[in-house]
Amino acid sequence: MRDLTPARRFGTWLSFILAFVVLAAPHAAAQPGAGVPQVQPEFVEQFRRTAGDTITVCVNSESLLSGFEMDVARAVGQALLLNVEIVEFRGVRAPPVLDYTLGVNQSELFVLLNNDCHALAGFLLSETREVPWLTVSRPYAALSFAFATRLPNVRSLTDLPPGASVGTRIGSSADIAFAQYLESLPVERRLRRVPYPNNRLLLDRLESGEVDAILIWEPALHFGLAGGPTDNGLTVLDPGPVRLPEQRFGFALLSRESFLRSALDEALNLLIAEGVIDGLLGSHAIPGRAAR
Repeated sequence: MRDLTPARRFGTWLSFILAFVVLAAPHAAAQPGAGVPQVQPEFVEQFRRTAGDTITVCVNSESLLSGFEMDVARAVGQALLLNVEIVEFRGVRAPPVLDYTLGVNQSELFVLLNNDCHALAGFLLSETREVPWLTVSRPYAALSFAFATRLPNVRSLTDLPPGASVGTRIGSSADIAFAQYLESLPVERRLRRVPYPNNRLLLDRLESGEVDAILIWEPALHFGLAGGPTDNGLTVLDPGPVRLPEQRFGFALLSRESFLRSALDEALNLLIAEGVIDGLLGSHAIPGRAAR
């Protein structure tokens, strides 16, 4: 990753001062109430030792995006002239399968942010749902979904014949958008939606011919197939009338970290403007774009 210019670095000094003030202060645990999730007291540290020149960032080591998230965290540290300590964790539940899920519930997320790190990278911003103890940075990456097929002479979703089967990852925002689109069509013109629990199964069922097409998170389509979709004989389809949603990722922090969040936002604005985030997406071969 290229260095930021001195002039740009100077513009981050306000963020650096804000971050230093926050990081240098002792951090007391959030008290029960005010919407804080129920956690056994023995799991919650009352004070966390901090170093004034270091940000600790949690990253799910099992996430498909973990390498990218670590590099984003380091780039933020460089922009703020701060050291970054990466704290890798694994979800308590089953690991995500070619997916973006964190594998932790609200209580586990609270313990991570209270005990182990100032911020958690790779947080899907739509998951905040006005959680009172949680705040989030501005988004830094926007990733989407894609339709893909092995059928010849099919270039668009509208080229699929009525009744053709389309596998989806059940409950994803794209699955919901697709289901709503199908409901808007007359019954005789509808495709057949076939839900599956994870993206690995989607790719396997498409390979075996059990479905005619799939709707999948786009990074999973590229990382789940050696060589990517084109080298495996797949065609990525024009979604036509289906408006595929974007997944926007940022940092999650405890709400008490409002000054640090402002510093992260300032750093991310700079990294996006300088093309650093787009460069990191490219270096990790992740289809997507910096969030604007």
